[in-house]
This record gives sequence, structure tokens and C-alpha cells, in this order.
Amino acid sequence: MTPEELKQWREANGYSQKGLARALSCHVMTISRWERGAREIPSFLKLALGYLELKGDKTELKPTKPEKDNAVVNEYGEYLQAWNRLLESVFPKW
Repeated sequence: MTPEELKQWREANGYSQKGLARALSCHVMTISRWERGAREIPSFLKLALGYLELKGDKTELKPTKPEKDNAVVNEYGEYLQAWNRLLESVFPKW
């Protein structure tokens, strides 16, 4: 899928960049980067978009985490915390 094809699909299906980001559970900047060609579009995206077409509803998803003081949530934050816990269990602090 090319960046232009993604943008055409999004517009044809009535999604804003923000709406598509919510539907895919990713950051709006990820959608923007895919559409500008700044980041490679993953091969599985076609499957995800096909699912959204079949699903047919565009209801707003509720956030899984409450926002704290308008802070931007790092999409890798949970992974980094888990990694840090693993490292701390294997390598004790000196």
C-alpha cells in the first residue's frame, strides 16, 4: 500500500487522521507519517483496513488510559516499564 492509497482509503471511508488513529489504536502522527511517506506502512495494515471496512461502524473508542494533565502518552511506555522491571530483577542496582 502506498501513502496515496492510504489517504484515498481513509477519505473514501470517512475517517479523519485522528479517527483512523483511534480505530487502529495508534498515534495520529503515525497516520500522518504513513501518508507523507516519512514512515514505511506496515504490510498488515491492509488487513486492518479491511477489518474496519467490514466492521462498518465508526463509533468513538474510549481511551484505555485516563489522560494526566494533558501529557502525551508514550506508546512504548508500558513496554519500557516492563523492560526496566526485567533488567532490575536480573541486574540488581549497585
